[in-house]
Amino acid sequence: MAYTELMRGGLVRKSNAHDTAEVLTAAVGVYGGYLVTKRMVLKRFLFYVTADIAASTTAPKVVVKRWPAYNSSVGEVTCASLTIPTGTAAGKVVYKDLAPVEFFPGDELCFEHTVQTGDGTAAGAGFYDVIMDLEPEVPANESDMIASA
Repeated sequence: MAYTELMRGGLVRKSNAHDTAEVLTAAVGVYGGYLVTKRMVLKRFLFYVTADIAASTTAPKVVVKRWPAYNSSVGEVTCASLTIPTGTAAGKVVYKDLAPVEFFPGDELCFEHTVQTGDGTAAGAGFYDVIMDLEPEVPANESDMIASA
């Protein structure tokens, strides 16, 4: 039997944006983010399709980024992008494995919709996800960790 570590925290929802699917016909922009409280490594980026993708002209694209400071894209790093093929059915998961990207306490994991799906006949929606591994480190070695008195 394989053992999988469960962790509480590590990523804290920044808003309730993640309660609803990203509509890929909407204007491009930042969808939402998670605040990073533990050192972790991003290994896979996923998008769970909840409404069939019908891109009449351009397939939608979504990205995951590392923002090195709260609420600021200054110095951002694009970790991965997914182009979601037209015809992808609801219930399918589009994913990309990537070279590990390290995240540190104080960073933000940001999801962004960068290419809008086609014209008025287009459709598609879904949810973002990531697979990350915990990278244990003592808080004293983390510049954004402050011990309480």
